[in-house]
Amino acid sequence: MENASRALVIAGGVLLSLIIIGVVMFAYRGITSLQKEKDISLSNEQVSKINEQIEKYTKKSVIYGSEVLSICNAIEDYSRKYPRSEGYPKITAIIKIKADGKDNDIKECFKDEYDGIQSLKNDYNEAIRIRDVNGKTTISNGKTIEELYNFLETGGENGDKLNSYFELYGLNDSPTTTLILLKRYELYKGYINTFREKRFKASVEYSNTTGIIKKIEIQPK
Repeated sequence: MENASRALVIAGGVLLSLIIIGVVMFAYRGITSLQKEKDISLSNEQVSKINEQIEKYTKKSVIYGSEVLSICNAIEDYSRKYPRSEGYPKITAIIKIKADGKDNDIKECFKDEYDGIQSLKNDYNEAIRIRDVNGKTTISNGKTIEELYNFLETGGENGDKLNSYFELYGLNDSPTTTLILLKRYELYKGYINTFREKRFKASVEYSNTTGIIKKIEIQPK
């Protein structure tokens, strides 16, 4: 009986110790959190300036794809000036390219949805790269595919027009290869323009602690 009582006393002591440790850890975390909030406190003017760089786009009734890229750049600029490593909050962005119930009309270059700005910018820059690689390819008279495209005012759908051009300048380039380059240049030029002219809308959430924008959701309008 005495041993049982002693065991209960020991168990009670261990439990009490665990409870005390738990309370101390909780209090420590709370103090650390408050200290961090204190350390990263920003003036109302600073918060307004940070938000303003994004709100000048998000408050519009219509946001174009080119402006979505500007929002991405503004978030990137904020992240550089106010890094998470120093305790500043992250601004997250969800960007939908595909509207609900509709097809993604630029799926060859852009995903249906992005949960970060960098992957969207990477896809956009890759589309630019492919367009330029094709557009800057030269034919035997020194003209680039981009210049030929602008001159013909076509991606090569009119084969007769392309053949007439070759005959006029006595070119020995392969019409088939040139046609592929023209069409590929036109294709990616179209994808890029479609994205830049695409209409979007945005919703914004703000941090209750700092007042800084914490989340942006962008979707087709």
